[in-house]
Amino acid sequence: MTMLKGLRLVVRPGGFLKLGGVVALAVLQGIAQTLGVFSVAPFLGAASNPSAFRQSILGHALANWLPGASNAQILAAAGAASLAMLVLGNALTVAAEHARSRYAHDLEQQLRIGLLADLMRKPYAYFLSTSSTALLKILLDDTGAVASRLVLPAIDMVARSLLALLLVAGLVALDPWLVLAGVVALALHFAIVIVAIRRRALASSERLKRNIPALYNELMHILNGAKPIIATGTHRYFVGRAARASKAVVRSRSAAYS
Repeated sequence: MTMLKGLRLVVRPGGFLKLGGVVALAVLQGIAQTLGVFSVAPFLGAASNPSAFRQSILGHALANWLPGASNAQILAAAGAASLAMLVLGNALTVAAEHARSRYAHDLEQQLRIGLLADLMRKPYAYFLSTSSTALLKILLDDTGAVASRLVLPAIDMVARSLLALLLVAGLVALDPWLVLAGVVALALHFAIVIVAIRRRALASSERLKRNIPALYNELMHILNGAKPIIATGTHRYFVGRAARASKAVVRSRSAAYS
């Protein structure tokens, strides 16, 4: 509950409608991926015993959809449907991960630049009594932590909870052995997807090693020179430079899922 309350507070700049779309896409991705993996079991059953599969509920449905089709045609239709579900599930996985990451890091960008703009509106005396290092930590580390440690986990928690409720409702009517086979296949599938995502994340971390120091330098330049910047009225120019450097950082983080 604490995580959800924190999410409610920080998502306001990004809008709840956009957050709802990201969560809905994540739930849809989970449903499509689960259905795709579970569809493998009926296809394997059709391949091992086409006649028995034809007498099943799914077999009857395919036979009614393809009247007069042979067992081989029914098998081909079951295989095509299973493959289509797997492809759809994988495509939605990529889309959901990209949308989730993009939303969190766009929110990070808004928080950082909003805070920086607010700082530049502070009176001259504020910077005489406030440490530039403390301000830099807030702008660089704390805003990034909001995205990685609050927004992303909270979106995952909400999406997975909704998906679990939907799956529990749907699995009640299924055969236990079919469910077990689907769970094993789903676990293997997720393991493969996670490995691929981690590889992208490693590549993204290399870009971050280059972009974060650049953002650090821009922020230090502004904070150390806040007094002359405010005195000369050039804060918009320097905030714009920091915004571009910050955008490079969040793009590097989002690239792990794009």
